[in-house]
Amino acid sequence: MDFHKYFIPLLLLYEVYGQEPCLTPINANGFCIPYSQCSFLYEWHRKYNGALPQHLREYIYEAKCSRNDEEVVRLCCEPDANDKPIATTTEQTMVNRFNLNPAQDFHSQLNAAGFNILSSQRCGTDNGNRVVGGTETDLAEFPWMALLKYRGPSGEQFRCGGSLITNRYVLTAAHCVNTVDPLVGVRLGEHDTSTEEDCVKRGPKLKCNLPVENFGIETIVSHPEYNKREHVNDIALVKLDRNVEFKSHIEPVCLPINSNILRTRPEDDFQISGWGYTEHGHTSNVLLKARVKQLPLSSCSTAYSIRLSDTRHLCAGDETVGRDTCGGDSGGPLIQFAPYNVKKRFIQYGVVASGRYACKFDNKLPGVYTNVSNFMPWITHNIVL
Repeated sequence: MDFHKYFIPLLLLYEVYGQEPCLTPINANGFCIPYSQCSFLYEWHRKYNGALPQHLREYIYEAKCSRNDEEVVRLCCEPDANDKPIATTTEQTMVNRFNLNPAQDFHSQLNAAGFNILSSQRCGTDNGNRVVGGTETDLAEFPWMALLKYRGPSGEQFRCGGSLITNRYVLTAAHCVNTVDPLVGVRLGEHDTSTEEDCVKRGPKLKCNLPVENFGIETIVSHPEYNKREHVNDIALVKLDRNVEFKSHIEPVCLPINSNILRTRPEDDFQISGWGYTEHGHTSNVLLKARVKQLPLSSCSTAYSIRLSDTRHLCAGDETVGRDTCGGDSGGPLIQFAPYNVKKRFIQYGVVASGRYACKFDNKLPGVYTNVSNFMPWITHNIVL
């Protein structure tokens, strides 16, 4: 390697800028300069009118290079160049790093702190008998299930689902948070929305869940490249207003955090669950579940006349009897009971992106799911914010 080829230009720039060289969050050569001298900040604030997307706020945080005792905040910034739109290329690089690159090592693409959060917690516990087929779930069978509450003209209503993935974050669909009526809360630990206390009879004994818990919302993080028209990147995170204390009826689901559980296989069995619209045309008070199989993407592309991606989508359903998630199940999880570390756990591989428009068993349309594996870099980066 010609050392002088790289060192001398940096040395000359150092003399011009008068600041120490550094590496930016996207591993480009830069200099630690006062934030007011970073041209990309002006460009981003002008473009977004001051309301920066989450991934750009994270970039600024990671670019900080000043010491805490300094009066002026300094950022690691690339030198301006006439032939290089730094703000644009930096923004695109930040977005791209959130999607999994199959050509690179899996773990190197994850945020280490986010990975540690997911890998160190108890998740995906098997609390039920796994009898499936559009049946009612057992109490606390899927303790990660969340209900999203909205405030509309007729009051507050539950309209979407989600899954608890840490003690602070719920995973859901982007179309569930990009709504006209504001998302105002999340409920955990629910089984039957029509009762104050969830109980079932077990012979002469009555088994009851602990009370449901309602949470406010601190932050909503929608994928920065969610596109409703193109049906891509339909994934979002909801940060709750306080930490969740895990209990028997409130626990997180596992995510595909290891390369050996990253991929699903054709014809894999999955389970779906939700309080959404049933084949009878109304929502269910009780959490329901059903079994579906992974289907070729072409099945969903043909059914809905949309273009789907091998990396960003999953297609699943039951082509025999037509079991599927429906409208009110949006944002809920597609899960599989599979090996996770040394034990079998429930792992979430999909987020309900678009179910059938009319839930009738004679329709036999499959469901489209956002492929969680592809977004693990994005998830692990955002759950530490």
